[in-house]
Parts: sequence; C-alpha cells; structure tokens
Amino acid sequence: MIDKINSENLPDFVEKPSNQQPEKVRSAPDTGKQDSIQVSFTDLVDQAKAAVTDPDAVQQAKQLLISGLLDTPENITSAAEQIIKYGI
Repeated sequence: MIDKINSENLPDFVEKPSNQQPEKVRSAPDTGKQDSIQVSFTDLVDQAKAAVTDPDAVQQAKQLLISGLLDTPENITSAAEQIIKYGI
C-alpha cells in the first residue's frame, strides 16, 4: 500500500524539514494565588432541608405535577425567566 503513494502529491512540508521553531506559548504570570475554586454545598443542602417544614410537601408537589395544574403557559414562562435570572 505504501508503494502506491505518489510522492508528487505530497505537500512540501513532508519532503523538506522545517527550520522554523514553533512559537513558545506564554504562560500566565505566577501570582502566588491558588487557581482552584473550593465550594462546599453542605450549607446549601442543609438550607434546602430546613426549608421544607411541611412533611407532606413532597406528596402535595407530586399531586400538583400529576394534576397538570402547574403546566400553564404562565408558569412555564415564569420558570424559564427564573432559570435565566438565577440559574438552575
């Protein structure tokens, strides 16, 4: 298969080695600061757990979802606006 390659069709860079060195990539200056972000979601989870004061809230939410009462154009638009404004 290699013997069937026509060298006339190969670009010049394959035939002639390049004398040019690749450009060096500049690295960011060392500021001494740590670049990682450390986030603890424990507080957020605890807040979410504490926000549910009604033990039947999950069951009520399920019933509302099943009933279709939440699937109104107004609620969908409001939910989309909240996602855009506050994120998911």
